[in-house]
Amino acid sequence: GRYPTREEIRFLAYASLIHGAQGLLFNCYQFDYGEGLGGDDISRKANPKQWQVVSSVATELKSLSPVLSTPTVEPVGITVTGGQIAIMLKQYQDRYYLFIANPSPNANEFEVKFAPDKFPTPRIMLYPEKRNIPSQGNSFSDQWGPYDVRVYVISTGEIIN
Repeated sequence: GRYPTREEIRFLAYASLIHGAQGLLFNCYQFDYGEGLGGDDISRKANPKQWQVVSSVATELKSLSPVLSTPTVEPVGITVTGGQIAIMLKQYQDRYYLFIANPSPNANEFEVKFAPDKFPTPRIMLYPEKRNIPSQGNSFSDQWGPYDVRVYVISTGEIIN
């Protein structure tokens, strides 16, 4: 076997939240295969590389905890096309957070459209990269890899920093 990659752990965490999980548990474990066959330990000391992978995802989620603690909002005024996806919309302070997970083993290009009456001048930033996403009017396209997750911060005012 192998340990899950950072992308796989990140996908599983976000997909769980998008589908209604109220919390996540990350654990390390040690087990014995029995009769002198040894065991496996993915604790911080025994496997620092895997520990760093899990810690980086947990740190990202922790930074979003105020957003994730708010009720989920119906994505009225937002349409995503291009393939099978899972979405969740949250509103925190004066911004919306659009969580999108691509559950496919294939890369896909998606288009996100905003209703002009609900999002008159959308400004979009990709989190946690803090990269502004250019929009064409009230829509934008993006390419997502297999099991990719994107968090878009949407503001209808100033450019987001």
